[in-house]
Amino acid sequence: MEKKLPHFSIAPPFPSVGARLVAFLIDLFIIIILGQLFRQGYFGSFLRSLSIQISLLVVSLFYVISSYWMLSSTYGKIILGMRIVDETGRKMRPKQGLLRILWIIIGALPVFLGYFYATIDPRRQSFHDKMAQTIVIFDES
Repeated sequence: MEKKLPHFSIAPPFPSVGARLVAFLIDLFIIIILGQLFRQGYFGSFLRSLSIQISLLVVSLFYVISSYWMLSSTYGKIILGMRIVDETGRKMRPKQGLLRILWIIIGALPVFLGYFYATIDPRRQSFHDKMAQTIVIFDES
């Protein structure tokens, strides 16, 4: 049986923008390491033939999609004790994960403006969180 968290008001301490930035930097470090391993041919030769930018994009998408699918979060957030849930506190659904990825890309295009929304939102939701109806919380389980 899936554990349902209560619907949140502004009461819980939501992860700060700084904590989410640190989680992002941890994820970025993991993606760069994985990208280098793929580019060196440790996992086959497919990515060796691609440019660095394309190979990092492929690795990034694989990393985020697989993390969302298996963990409903990324490793950076997990290391810092956070997770992504829907706005009612339930586990993020696959459709929400894909929407979140799409809106992360769109929100990052204009100089990462989609991320700045979290600085004024009481629940620290970025633009992609709002669009996918997700929220990042501290994992208390």
